[in-house]
Amino acid sequence: MARSVQRPGASMFKLLRHPQAGQYASAMLVCVVGAVVGRQAGLGMDQDQWMAAAASVAGSILVAMLVHGRPAPVREQVRDER
Repeated sequence: MARSVQRPGASMFKLLRHPQAGQYASAMLVCVVGAVVGRQAGLGMDQDQWMAAAASVAGSILVAMLVHGRPAPVREQVRDER
């Protein structure tokens, strides 16, 4: 009888590759970038800093759109040839 042996951290990596993990991480990225930009805007920023802030917010939203809009993996259907 063969027993399957798992590495100690195998379940952790399985959790990281879960599709919802990417969606949650990208949503957190948008929130964190928005909070940091809002904090710095409250302290005062010049034009160059505003442009960098706008680019970082746009980049984080782009990451969220790419992660959310990724197509589901295509599964091949196995035909029963009986």
